[in-house]
Amino acid sequence: MRKYKILVPILMALLLTLGTEEFRKKADATIRSGIEEPIYTIANNDYSVAISKRKHVVKFGPMFWGLYPGAIAFKTPEDASAYMKKKEMNEEELAVYRLSGNYESDVNQEGEPHRINKSLIMIEKLKYE
Repeated sequence: MRKYKILVPILMALLLTLGTEEFRKKADATIRSGIEEPIYTIANNDYSVAISKRKHVVKFGPMFWGLYPGAIAFKTPEDASAYMKKKEMNEEELAVYRLSGNYESDVNQEGEPHRINKSLIMIEKLKYE
């Protein structure tokens, strides 16, 4: 039993260290110039306050060895809005945002819904009906 009292904290420290390193690597967001096909996502309305203050708000790609698959990605704001309606999401709390990536290169298009394949910056909240 004594072995476990020493082994468990060591394993927990190792996992915490590895998890922190994974987060640090994945938190570096990609910002592209000359975006041909923008990416849109859904996020909390509150992010618009930070964005208006010109702060970098990161939407994460896949992390923690696949346990988090990355943020949902859409080709158009209308697709994102339709998804929110279909899933009966609270449109008062959520909004559609444009991301700093290019759809073709920064989105994993396998499976549904599509997801970003790297961390990206949220550029702006979109107004839509």
